[in-house]
Amino acid sequence: MLKLLLASVRRDISPTDPQASLDLEIGHKISTFLRPILLSPLSYYFAQVLVIALILSNQLDLPGRNLAVPIDFWGDTVYHTAIVNSIIREGWWWHVTSIGAPVGVALVAAPILGNLDCLVMRFMALFVHQAGLLLNLYWIMTILVAGPIAAWCLMRLGVHRRIAFVFGILYALSPHIYYRHTAHLMLAHHLIPFACTVSGLLVLGQAERLRGATLYILLGGCVLIGFSYTYWAFFACFIILAGGITGFLRQLDYKIARLAALAAGLVIISAVANLLPSAVSWVKEPGGRTMLTFKNAAETDVYGLKIRHLITPTSHSPLPMFAKIAANIRTAKFPMDSTNEGTLDARMGACASLGFLILMAVAVLTFAPKGPTLEILRAIAVPTLACILLATVGGFGSLFNLFVRPDIRAYNRISIFVAFYSLAALSIVLTKLLSFTSITGLTSLGSTALLSLLLMIGVADQNESSLLHDRRAEDEKKFRILSDFVGHIEHGLPPHAMVYQLPHVAYGDGDHSAQPTPRIWQSAPEEPFLLSTSVRWSFPAISSDAIGFARRVGALTAPDAVETIRDRGFLGLLIDKFGYTDEGKDLIAKISGYLGQQPLQSADQRYVFYNLRAAHATQTDRHRYVWGTLESFQPSNGAAVPYLEEGWSCEGCTEGKSSTMDFDVAAPPSDVTIKAHLTPVLFGGIRERTVRILADSVRVGEWKVGTPDWFSTTVPRKIFGNKGRLSLRFELPDAASPESVGLNLDTRVLSVSFDQLVLLTSGQAVETAIPGNNYADPHRYVWGTSVIFHSPTRDATPYLGEGWSCEGCTEGKSSTMYFGITVPSNDVMLKVHLTPALFGNMTERLVQVIANAVRVGEWKVRGPAWYSVIVPRKVLGNEGTLALRFQLPNASSPKSLGLNLDSRELSVAFDQLILSTK
Repeated sequence: MLKLLLASVRRDISPTDPQASLDLEIGHKISTFLRPILLSPLSYYFAQVLVIALILSNQLDLPGRNLAVPIDFWGDTVYHTAIVNSIIREGWWWHVTSIGAPVGVALVAAPILGNLDCLVMRFMALFVHQAGLLLNLYWIMTILVAGPIAAWCLMRLGVHRRIAFVFGILYALSPHIYYRHTAHLMLAHHLIPFACTVSGLLVLGQAERLRGATLYILLGGCVLIGFSYTYWAFFACFIILAGGITGFLRQLDYKIARLAALAAGLVIISAVANLLPSAVSWVKEPGGRTMLTFKNAAETDVYGLKIRHLITPTSHSPLPMFAKIAANIRTAKFPMDSTNEGTLDARMGACASLGFLILMAVAVLTFAPKGPTLEILRAIAVPTLACILLATVGGFGSLFNLFVRPDIRAYNRISIFVAFYSLAALSIVLTKLLSFTSITGLTSLGSTALLSLLLMIGVADQNESSLLHDRRAEDEKKFRILSDFVGHIEHGLPPHAMVYQLPHVAYGDGDHSAQPTPRIWQSAPEEPFLLSTSVRWSFPAISSDAIGFARRVGALTAPDAVETIRDRGFLGLLIDKFGYTDEGKDLIAKISGYLGQQPLQSADQRYVFYNLRAAHATQTDRHRYVWGTLESFQPSNGAAVPYLEEGWSCEGCTEGKSSTMDFDVAAPPSDVTIKAHLTPVLFGGIRERTVRILADSVRVGEWKVGTPDWFSTTVPRKIFGNKGRLSLRFELPDAASPESVGLNLDTRVLSVSFDQLVLLTSGQAVETAIPGNNYADPHRYVWGTSVIFHSPTRDATPYLGEGWSCEGCTEGKSSTMYFGITVPSNDVMLKVHLTPALFGNMTERLVQVIANAVRVGEWKVRGPAWYSVIVPRKVLGNEGTLALRFQLPNASSPKSLGLNLDSRELSVAFDQLILSTK
């Protein structure tokens, strides 16, 4: 066969014997038949995909791996797998009811995946019904198609066909895929070459290359990028505009400007369409948007790009010199080089690093001779430099985030754009070198061998797959245990039954509704859902109703908590022992005693589950209300807690446009009078709050609440019928947030707070005085009162806003507090006792104090001590509110300094606070 193939290639052979002549004739016929197939574009790209698949299979050990287990089964991978399982179970992902039960969750409010990704996975879900398997297959698919797309785009830039084959594979298998993998599925890199190619050709000024099928494919790629992740759309639009402006200034050709505007416009239009469902959800369901409000402009310097990171050799480079360089960089311990977003995620590998250095040399050596090759290199050097100027620490990206929006903070993610340009630069140089050789069988064979060697070295150098093998055994064990445990839960419950999850855990970086639980990663409560096919789960609690309900459950005794959860419609209770200091022993013992049953326990002893459908409580009527009983809404132990339903952020604190209460009662002998003591939350020119009262869906009255006072209305006897239940809904049509009227960043939708409530039948009376009324408005501050943080009574909690990981523990670059105040006649002194979190080489923490958006002072906190500042009277205005923001510019995490894996951004702890008038 080899002789036949050689004969088909060497047509100039003139055989002298009949057998050789026959061999030549047969070889020619085979060649004539196979050549169109082997040299067709389809075969070319299929061969490339096959090579990528074989390499990927070897690096990830795909034949021996259980692909039903999400690769890297923890952290952010869980969020993406939850979206995938939502698509499998419910058909789409914008608003799902399988999690966040009973109301569901608008996952689209935090668009961590583009609708293009979800649409492809929706099609795949027709054939694949396991979330982990579908996730893994989609990720692998993006790697496989990245090669052909990159090769096609490289050939548009003038790269030789064989060289494009090799470098398309190198791009597909970039270290980026192992640094980002399924945890950052939205950062799949397969569409990036389209935008890079458009930008390069625009700079080159060769508009003739942008026409026909090439133009349509590239513009189609721009549309697809717009429907993918927001970061990609932003970066693509940036480099296209940078390329278009440069190309226009070089050629003064308006056609280039029009093409740039068209390409960028398509990206923008498709990106807007992609985000439109999210924007709608932010208006309809404000709770979801709060998940994205944790970013600030200062973080661009934490997650910015560094050139050193781009060209740092990979950790497993087979080249001794590169391995030594990597070791030297590690031992240097540059600041923040230990963070995940700081160093590993930007490495490009040896080939791309060499190409990057070529581009930088071409960009600065203006005296280099002109020629087609150098023109192309200069053309792609322009968007490469633009990427560096935008994304580098202290670059233009930080200014954009400061003056426009801080949503794009991890600018080092642009490294994959730089990687494509860098590989393109090296492939263009090799194409030029190849052009110097004559085309003969020997040179063709030699160049193929050299390219094969380059491919093998490049693939080995870029292989960072060990990062995905470290947790493999642990992930597969966890998958088996959870699969078995969730299977037992679903076997004992009817379809669509709801399971409540304890404890309440915050969802994502922007959720401050619960204190961090050291042993529970913030996505871990979502893991049981990933293995679930029919049951609905309570996590995450995002809406104000869900958060308020979770807080109430957490404040109740074990029996009351069980009954409150049951009343909400939940048929199961799941407890994660990791969320309790005693691993939940006390809570589990009390619930088991109350229900008279032992829970189902997971094989790893982490989770316990109670089937509330089958359980019979040893006590009944725990929430039965006795007519005439005065119920108090106190911050810690109010008796009204068992009756609260939706729309409460604390005991008595309404939040949202309505709040509800539910009572088990005996049928009344007469009409019933509702008497409630209310305190309005007034700010921004609002002088009163409207409260409409509905009893069992029938409107029975309306109150205008302008001052703290008693209000009453009558519920006719006929509304009750013969049922022993009363549902009250308090509609709050003019409820508003301080943020909505421009006072501060407090997004809570506030109206009134309930202090006391009583339901009276005819002839009943009750003492309605509120001695002291110290809890009438939990947000109202009395001048001179000492607010103690970390106290058992949680004195500071009502005043805390964003940026706290516990009561007094700041987290992030800023923390806020909000006070309802009596307008003072003089200046106010703010006095705070602070303790700095000092580690690494930190010797002090900076705290910048901002009152009602006006900076009033700065503290340098070097040790535990009292710090004070004067807030001028004019800053306080006449609105009766004080918003304090403590900016923490040098907050940092132990992880960022290489001390440990604690990623919390720490600065100071508040111990005590006093506001006093002068």
